[in-house]
Amino acid sequence: MEGTWYKLDNAAKIYPAIREENWAPIFRIDAVLKEEINPEVLQSALIMTYKRFPTFAVNIMKGLFWYYFEPNESEPRVRLEDTYPTSPFSDRKDGGYLFRVLYYKHRISLEIFHSITDGFGATTFLKTLLFNYFTLLNGREPIDNPFNLEEYGILYHKDLPTPEETADSFQYYALTNNEMSLKENSAFKIPGTRIKENTLKALHILVNVKDLQRLSKEFDATITEFLTALFIYAILDAKVYSSSERKPIKISVPINLRNRFPSKTLRNFSSYINVEFTPEGSAEMITLKDICKVVSTQIREGVDINTLRSKFSGNVQTEKNIAMRIAPLLLKNIVLKTGFSLFGERITTSTLSNVGSIQLPKGMSDMVERFDFLIGAPKQNAFNCAVISFKDIISISFSSIIIENTVPKKFVDFLVGRGLKVNIEANY
Repeated sequence: MEGTWYKLDNAAKIYPAIREENWAPIFRIDAVLKEEINPEVLQSALIMTYKRFPTFAVNIMKGLFWYYFEPNESEPRVRLEDTYPTSPFSDRKDGGYLFRVLYYKHRISLEIFHSITDGFGATTFLKTLLFNYFTLLNGREPIDNPFNLEEYGILYHKDLPTPEETADSFQYYALTNNEMSLKENSAFKIPGTRIKENTLKALHILVNVKDLQRLSKEFDATITEFLTALFIYAILDAKVYSSSERKPIKISVPINLRNRFPSKTLRNFSSYINVEFTPEGSAEMITLKDICKVVSTQIREGVDINTLRSKFSGNVQTEKNIAMRIAPLLLKNIVLKTGFSLFGERITTSTLSNVGSIQLPKGMSDMVERFDFLIGAPKQNAFNCAVISFKDIISISFSSIIIENTVPKKFVDFLVGRGLKVNIEANY
């Protein structure tokens, strides 16, 4: 597929329009290893890896009507991490790439612009990078049979990319006629004092997976449902909610559409559920059990395949609208920025994204301590929350652009109060 240019997928199109010099929608996944990173081996592993992912090995270009990706002819370089997480990309430092691989002591980090892929595609890239790194480091592949790699979501570097991996699955599965309205009311915003521009606070909360599963079951909830409800509860417990505004607390929960549609794309293919809770009466009288019931009902209804399909079909129809198609890129950018202000962070209080459990072959898992997942700085909201698990550790990470830590503190206090052992790591 050398020399191939790509249209941006349907979900990717908004991100170049809304990015700014000091802000961009970037997220990050870390692998914390048991031994210190060898930078030279990591660089060689990156060269093996990125060639297997043609939709990652690109520059973003401006066309007359849309942005598009064209192959990046330079080689990406690994870098020692020396700045805040998810900093905006720099042509000078990043060579035009919209992903970067960083290392620091025992940690390998993949940071990526959301136009390239979603959490699924990013974890696939990072797991493949780790496989190639361990292969080069130890002089042998860390699995007996490379044909078994697919069950772990790892791509073999000798295999050719497939059309399914580079497809825009939104276009393939979208309905041709869709009447679902995407309009939503504005949400409550957590107040706070903004930190310095171009910085990001990152807090990793590490707990035992089985302990969290047990606690979630006590509330008749999955882990994602429970953590979403606990996030809302922490906002109320922190006494930052303003009942006079009468606005709902809304947590956006991304949904991996590959679990509902048979897609193998490595590009974006996710939707979302905006979970909504409006406190009635005194916040002190609201229990976590009350919130869990509301959250669980909304998430279970929201993952209905027809509901999800209708939601992304509306976005595809907008893209195919004749007026939108013939509008020049400059005008499209204005429309997309306006749409983001109306339907973006204004309608959510925060995001909680759970990419699930990472599975690795034993030859690899024995060399990995844990994974972390971090969503970059929100543009307007105070916090984002990201969740990932590996073996017996689940990592819950808050990214923040405000000084106040009351909400994540209340989140942790509840877990500790219910007997969970909690380890904390932070960059502040």
